[in-house]
Amino acid sequence: MTPSFEAIKLASFSAMQLIYQRVQQGLDVSPAVRFRLEGQLQLLLDIGVMSWQEYQDECERQMNECGLRLPTQSYWHWCFNLGDVYLRLPIDMQEAPVY
Repeated sequence: MTPSFEAIKLASFSAMQLIYQRVQQGLDVSPAVRFRLEGQLQLLLDIGVMSWQEYQDECERQMNECGLRLPTQSYWHWCFNLGDVYLRLPIDMQEAPVY
């Protein structure tokens, strides 16, 4: 059976939580993992399963739970109105992941 888009959204939020937990622990996040998740989230936005506000709220909720620095309102304004053509997950890692 094919999972519903709502199930994919919940799985994406779980994957986001794992990423933020790794960052909170000072661990690297593979670019492949991050890009895959960003693509899933972008698809959910594009097909209307998730709104930008829901995405922002979920990012901030999870970052807050992990004690991470929250993005500024200027960052969100840039994402929603002036940004690139694709979504970017706000992550502030200590070091760039180099493999």
